[in-house]
Amino acid sequence: MSTPTAERTRYAVEAIADWVVRSDTTNMGASTPMLMRRNVLDSLGCAIAALGSEMAHSAPDTRVVATEGFLKLVDILAGEWKESPPEVAQSRAMAAAATMIGALMLSRVVTEPELSSAVLKSAADDLTSRHA
Repeated sequence: MSTPTAERTRYAVEAIADWVVRSDTTNMGASTPMLMRRNVLDSLGCAIAALGSEMAHSAPDTRVVATEGFLKLVDILAGEWKESPPEVAQSRAMAAAATMIGALMLSRVVTEPELSSAVLKSAADDLTSRHA
């Protein structure tokens, strides 16, 4: 049986994965800035970005759910590199997911709105240039 925290985490990570699936990902260069936008991810309640450091100290079932959600997001993003060998696509997708989640976490930590925006824009620009 899962704890309430694990169930809430499952709901949140599935929400972001479902949103990505419904998004047009045929051109990641165009969709990455939209995915990175703070208000979009905030509205989805991205549990990994919001609670990532806390989840490290959570019950094992909550961490399992967060891991499953992260891997689901990585699998979805890996579809952007269809022409690459699967292991390369997975590696690139993992780096992209980690960049997006880390940028969102940092953008929430800093106290200056301009810096918060710059963190998100820098991450989006980097992801876009790496995918081009």
